[in-house]
Amino acid sequence: MTTERFIRSFKLSIILVFLVSLVTLSACSPEPEKKQKPKKPPKQTVKQEQKKEVKQDSQKEQVAKAAWPFDFEKDIEGAVQTETVADKMIIRNFVVIFDDSGSMADADADGNLKIDTAKKAVTEWSKSVPAGANVGLVTFRNGVWSLQPLTSESKNRLISTVMGIKQGGTTPLSEAFRKSFLMLTKQGLQQLGYGEYTLVVITDGEASNRVHLNKWVQFVLNNSPIQIYTIGFGIGTDHTLNQPGLTQYKPAENLAELQKGLTEVLAEAEIFDETEFK
Repeated sequence: MTTERFIRSFKLSIILVFLVSLVTLSACSPEPEKKQKPKKPPKQTVKQEQKKEVKQDSQKEQVAKAAWPFDFEKDIEGAVQTETVADKMIIRNFVVIFDDSGSMADADADGNLKIDTAKKAVTEWSKSVPAGANVGLVTFRNGVWSLQPLTSESKNRLISTVMGIKQGGTTPLSEAFRKSFLMLTKQGLQQLGYGEYTLVVITDGEASNRVHLNKWVQFVLNNSPIQIYTIGFGIGTDHTLNQPGLTQYKPAENLAELQKGLTEVLAEAEIFDETEFK
């Protein structure tokens, strides 16, 4: 019995030692590594996303403007004669859209016909345009377009052309914008993209198609360095062409205010830095 007891005790001791060793090993062994979930990129706030979109849009606009006027050569009618004299490549260019629609027969704040007041203001303004600058004219009476090409000599013809304008019909500003854009773009090709380009609009009414006009405004601003300067004659500030931060807009009620607005066109052009688009 003693021998059996001894053997049993010995076996129990061995089992106990084994169990203690097993527990010790389990406690000391490192825990299995947990699989880490891939970190998600931090979610951008609405403000951050908007800034990113604005930056991307700005970069796209810079690329588009850098390509002007060369990307539009296929849209230009007639031959383009590139300037070879350096001074002529940096001259300033103005295209005037003169609204000669039927409403221009109405009286201005001083009781004069708006058409007569506008003619006088543009005539006086043309005399102030710097020597060497090019001036073009776009009018749209009763669906008949009158286009005076951009040349430095056109300043002299501008007066006689303007004085012969008669009012009538609607206000197709969208098509006037298209024709003016192509006129300035053709000149841009001649000057290899150098110089200054300003579109001056004198109107006393809203466009026949506001949506279409706004698309043209955005197109011109996004694809070229052309400045848009509008004088709203007798219509206040509620107009599609009044887009603060994008276009220049001045309201006018009589001859003095119209002349002041046109004078500011030249002042704005003088401080404009065309190198922004190079």
